[in-house]
Amino acid sequence: MVASDPMTERQGRMLGRLAEINLSAAEILHGRLVVAQSDEAARDLALALQRVSRSVRQTLLMEAKLARDARAEARADAAHAEKARGAEAEARKASVRQAVGQVAMEACETLDAVDDLLTDLDEHLELYVACHDFEAGGVEGLAAAICKDLGLEPKPARPAADERPKLVQAPGGGWAPDSS
Repeated sequence: MVASDPMTERQGRMLGRLAEINLSAAEILHGRLVVAQSDEAARDLALALQRVSRSVRQTLLMEAKLARDARAEARADAAHAEKARGAEAEARKASVRQAVGQVAMEACETLDAVDDLLTDLDEHLELYVACHDFEAGGVEGLAAAICKDLGLEPKPARPAADERPKLVQAPGGGWAPDSS
């Protein structure tokens, strides 16, 4: 059975116990019905047995419904999680496509060459997703790996503003890195 919330588990235990109690009552009534001395007693016992039997059937149906509902909820949760993973993967692919496409635009001299590379990129990206742990690593690392596989040389990342050398005006005009 699928793991469920505490209330559903409690309800399941109670329904199971109720089914057992009703089944025991049905067995006792059946035993009394077999040895009934009068038609009136037999009729009353038969009616009671019928009512208890109906209660057993309803209890079993409710148990089955709880189990079906729990399985349906688990399937819905799994489908939702899969859809979310798919959306995340598509967003990652789009980011990788954009990064590699930018490198291709800078590296290629004609739009036809860029189109050819982007076609290769789409095929390569699908293979990469199928054969590697696509969710691991940053988009930049994935884009760099695919660029390398496609024969593209990505430009090194531009240093962050705080890592760039500070420029000062050099004597005689122009700019030079600050050496202080």
